Order: sequence, then structure tokens, then C-alpha cells
Amino acid sequence: MGDHDILVANEVHPNRHAILFENLTRWGNPLTLTSRCSADQLAAVHPERFDIILVDAPCSGEGMFRKDPVAVHQWDMDLVYKCVHRQREMLADALQLLRPGGYLIYSTCTFNREENEDQMAQLIRQGGCEEVRAEIDPNWGICVSDHGIRCYPHLLQGEGIYMCMIRKTTAGDRLSSAPASRGTNRHMGLPGHPPAAILEFVDEHSIQWVQGKDQQWRAIPELVAQSAQDLINSPLDIQSGVIVGKMKTNTVFIPDHALALSSMCSTGVARFELDKDDALRFLEKGNHSFLRCFNGYPVNQLSGTRAGWAKAVLSDSTT
Repeated sequence: MGDHDILVANEVHPNRHAILFENLTRWGNPLTLTSRCSADQLAAVHPERFDIILVDAPCSGEGMFRKDPVAVHQWDMDLVYKCVHRQREMLADALQLLRPGGYLIYSTCTFNREENEDQMAQLIRQGGCEEVRAEIDPNWGICVSDHGIRCYPHLLQGEGIYMCMIRKTTAGDRLSSAPASRGTNRHMGLPGHPPAAILEFVDEHSIQWVQGKDQQWRAIPELVAQSAQDLINSPLDIQSGVIVGKMKTNTVFIPDHALALSSMCSTGVARFELDKDDALRFLEKGNHSFLRCFNGYPVNQLSGTRAGWAKAVLSDSTT
């Protein structure tokens, strides 16, 4: 991603959405939004909105057979046919979401043609799309197919994957977009201005602040607030911003884990450089001592990589 690119990550399943949010938190890039809705819901409200779309499609999982016995047990032809139908619907919605000239990257972890090449061939036959071929070094062990590429676990390090890239050449039958909400996003909270104790923990100055029902404060970078206003104020469950933390009392601020890993975390916040043993002890939620006098919330890090907040408490002895 470039400095002015914004990522919208969508997962409709609640459990997988939680994992997605956790991964984005670890990444630490604040130019992201998370969405929890179906592809057809997104297409109905935000048609032709996106420049690049990656569809990591649900599939029959043949590429996972080597490492996952569950994938072997659950496989049958009925599963393949169900996946083909679902993938076809998702691809149709993805094309509605993609602007003319934009790119659609389709990926599965299965081998059969019905879920892979045949899906891409149908998109091309119906018009308005063309395949984009990538130059593949033969030394990589990747097989070039008639549509897309295949990665086989016996030819490279990894499991089985299929990928293909399509460019949308013309505008489709555009859906009528639902009117954007002019109010606040009920999934995040209300705009506000945080106490000074919170501002000390954040480096960014161009921020829109939102306070949630749980009294947590979110910081939305100005680029996201301006460029993705229609998404932020969408009637769908689309959330943005870094969860900064909450006020425990009128004067005591408790920073959130997401801020510690975010690039928005202030460079003025104290940092404790840990060795490997202390870092593992910290990640296991154990206590550790420092030969520094400090009181408050410093960031623990290993080799410059931030791991999370510590709560430092001064005692009678040096800690």
C-alpha cells in the first residue's frame, strides 16, 4: 500500500471477523477500515467504489489436504458444487464493487477447475473483463494455467493455492447506490474531543475523534475521514480508526493495545527494550523488573518491534 491508499477488509463471519481485526491490529497501519457484511450488501450501497479487490473465496480446500485432516474429511462433490455456486455469487458482487479499469484478484486453496479456471473463464466470456498475466520465473516452481497460476505443495514451500487477476474493462450494469448516511456511524460512536491525557499518547494531529458507548476513544486519520467518508457513514457495519483507549477516571487514561502497535502511537511515549526472555515473559502476561524508575504506561518492545503496553509501578526498591 502507498501512503495515500486505504484498505477495506471485509469478513461476514463473526469469528473470522474477530481474527481479521486482530491481524489488522498487529499490522499497525491506521489507513484501514473493517467491514462485517456480505458482498451483495456492500455492492448495493457502494457500487464501483474500489480500485483493487482481492476475493479470497471460500472453497473445498483441496490445497489443504496435506496439513489439515479436517479438510480431507469434509470434502465431497456436494461441497464442491456448493462452493462453485457461492463463488459465482461473490464474483458477481465483486465486479459490481469494482470501478472500470480496476483489478480483481481471485484466490482459492483448492485444485479443481470448477472452482478456479472455469470461474475465470465465465467472467471473461460474459464480457467486460480481461485476464492480466504476470511474468512468472520458472525457478519459483509455480505452474501457469490457461487462466491464472497454481501453486502445488510438492513443487514449492507452502500449501496448494490458485490465483488469477482480472481487469474490469467496461462499466457494468451499475446498481443504484443507497443514499449515504449523513449522521454518525452507530457502530462506532459519537464525534468528540478527548481529554488532554489522551492526546499525549498520539502523534497524529489531523485526526477525527470518536467516543464509543463503552467510553473508548477512536482516532481516525484525516486521510481516511475525508477519502472514505461515505464508508465511515455507511449504514453497513463498517468501522475505522485506531482504538486509543479509555479514561478510567477524569485524569487517569488507560491506553488500548491497538494503539501500542499502531504507527499513530506517539514517539514521546516511553519505551522499554526487552531481551528475548523478558519479551516471552511479557507475552505470557508475567511480571518483569527494570533497572529504571518509571511510573505509568510505557511500551514494551523487542529489537524495536512493539509488543504492547506495560504498567510500570514504582516501588521502594529500584524496579
